[in-house]
Amino acid sequence: MAAFYDDLIFPPSISLSAFKGSRLRSTTVVQTQSGFTQRRSLWAQTRRTFDAGLVTRPIEAWRLIDDFFEICEGQAIGFLLQDPTDYQVDQASGLLAPVTGSTFSFQKVRQVASHFAYRAIAKPDVGQAGGSSSITIWRIRDGVTTLVPSSNYAIDAINGSVLFVEGYVRFAAPGVAGDAFRWSGKFFLPVRFSTDSLDWTVVDKQVGEGNLLVQGPSVPITEEPWPGTLYIPPT
Repeated sequence: MAAFYDDLIFPPSISLSAFKGSRLRSTTVVQTQSGFTQRRSLWAQTRRTFDAGLVTRPIEAWRLIDDFFEICEGQAIGFLLQDPTDYQVDQASGLLAPVTGSTFSFQKVRQVASHFAYRAIAKPDVGQAGGSSSITIWRIRDGVTTLVPSSNYAIDAINGSVLFVEGYVRFAAPGVAGDAFRWSGKFFLPVRFSTDSLDWTVVDKQVGEGNLLVQGPSVPITEEPWPGTLYIPPT
């Protein structure tokens, strides 16, 4: 697996101000002799890209970007980033999908009309930034939803999974419905710089203060595909 810093979070002061993002898919489209098209999606998940170089920033803000670039050695080492437009789930959209035994993976589910899309969440927010965990888990058994005490599970924030203590999960059996689990909380994206070149220009000084104003024409960041279990709902 590529080198990654799980305790290094891109500064929210940068990602929450003048930060550009894109959603990318990969699809092959073939036009047949009859004039119709055949389409096939090549990626299981949408990939996200960002750019932090859109505006002129005070030199102090630019130094934060510069520090990250040096510590991560350009593209070499990944880090965490919170997408300002998509960083949390509630109980309705947070799903824990079974992987194996008592291990479940964090998922986000989207619904439009009768259609669903599932997204694997590789980096749940368990306090990597020094705060407390934002994760809450519920168990649904026989139609009754109850809060799961944190003593009954352990979260693997490296790979986006949760392991329940032995005997806590009731599995499906003839005549018996298995437990279902939901979660709420925040999450991060595993990302990296997508360039080994960080260009900048001093454009001016702040009026009355004399501090430099710096602009980077482009500071591209891309989501790093992460090994994870994509939930496929039963047919």
